Amino acid sequence: VSLGIVRPNSLAGVYAQDLQPIGGAKSWEVAVNTDQPNADVTLSWPDIRNLPRNYRLTLTDKTTGQTVDLRHQSSYQFNSGANAVTRSMTLTARPTSFGGRAIITNVVVNASGSAGGRSAGIFDISYTTSQDVRVEASVLNFGGRVLASIGPTRAAAVGDNRLTWNGRDSQGRPLSSGTYILQLRAITTDGDVTREVRPFLVTGR
Repeated sequence: VSLGIVRPNSLAGVYAQDLQPIGGAKSWEVAVNTDQPNADVTLSWPDIRNLPRNYRLTLTDKTTGQTVDLRHQSSYQFNSGANAVTRSMTLTARPTSFGGRAIITNVVVNASGSAGGRSAGIFDISYTTSQDVRVEASVLNFGGRVLASIGPTRAAAVGDNRLTWNGRDSQGRPLSSGTYILQLRAITTDGDVTREVRPFLVTGR
């Protein structure tokens, strides 16, 4: 396995390191190569504690679109595939804000189609955050009981974000028609939590 930094328009191949001036967001294109097909490749970062607390590092797999926060996940694994092609990643460093709690706005829940079952539907959820956070999304009844967790905690960058929910509870059963509550919990790097809720309607069940 080999890993290196790719510079645009450079004829020198990949680099073992790259230096950029301090300030603002920075990103690096990273290429991971292996000659082993159908093999699991693991990237890890054991020295992340040396990163200044006012910076956040994320790694995005361009093949899957998955983004991981290097402070909250110690490694990332992927399969090289049948042809063991080069895997492209983007490493991004962004300064973070510690001046206050995150703000969640523009929360919208829309039913968008079938999830394959007779009474299951797909719901598109969009929201905006005021800073980089981790987001926990869940569906509650009006008594406050959690009916479904919408995937694992995910990294959300400042600005507009989206996620989808299959309309099913934690046991995989479609929720019946009625009004429910979407709960979003935004967690900043220093542990502050902001909670935002929105009622929404499930119909046609």
